[in-house]
Amino acid sequence: MKERNYNLRICSINRFTVVSCIALVLIIILYTNCDSYIKSEFFLRLLGAGFFVISYYIGVLSSTAKVRIQFTEEGYEHIWERRYLFSWEKDIKIPWDIIDTYVFEPDRTYDSFIINLTTGIRYKISKLTILPKKDDFEKLVKEFPRIANEYRKKNDPEGKKTLIRKGETFYETKGFRRVYYFFVAVFLFLLFAKLFDPRSPSPWGSLGVLGFGLAFYGTMMKKRPKK
Repeated sequence: MKERNYNLRICSINRFTVVSCIALVLIIILYTNCDSYIKSEFFLRLLGAGFFVISYYIGVLSSTAKVRIQFTEEGYEHIWERRYLFSWEKDIKIPWDIIDTYVFEPDRTYDSFIINLTTGIRYKISKLTILPKKDDFEKLVKEFPRIANEYRKKNDPEGKKTLIRKGETFYETKGFRRVYYFFVAVFLFLLFAKLFDPRSPSPWGSLGVLGFGLAFYGTMMKKRPKK
């Protein structure tokens, strides 16, 4: 079979969160010091928005890497084209015969592609969905099940190993469902309390945000058929 290559821009969510928070704290300190020099409320708000955008881009730049994913006869290969800042991670090679399941896990701010191995190790790459740059991430997610199983069958002509299956996302686990239903109960309690008593301290805006979040994650919980 012909080798397949996918060029990706991936993001380390942990790095992004830590660096963005540190940058935002430092920028807030700077912003509060500017308060005594800038009297215009409009310019203060404009400066605050600019500082927020700067902290976001600092997080993105420090947590973004370029990789090339390659499908070969031997397995799935993760080759670093440009590593994360201050990172010296080695290239990753995963033989086809130890891949158990795969998972595509979408979210509001980033999408993740996960490969679970029979050894108990989990391989995961993520891509930011906020102002994303075009790459082959979606193509990789779409083509992986078919091509990976073609290699699995070719390397195992007697069919002793099972096919690589679609796994369970975090939102489909029992633990997440329990937490989700708890917040649904809280939301319904607050909603009915507000309807029967307009003086209830729960603002409609907060109830709307909570309801929207529950609706979004409710769609993520929907079980999809395994391939």
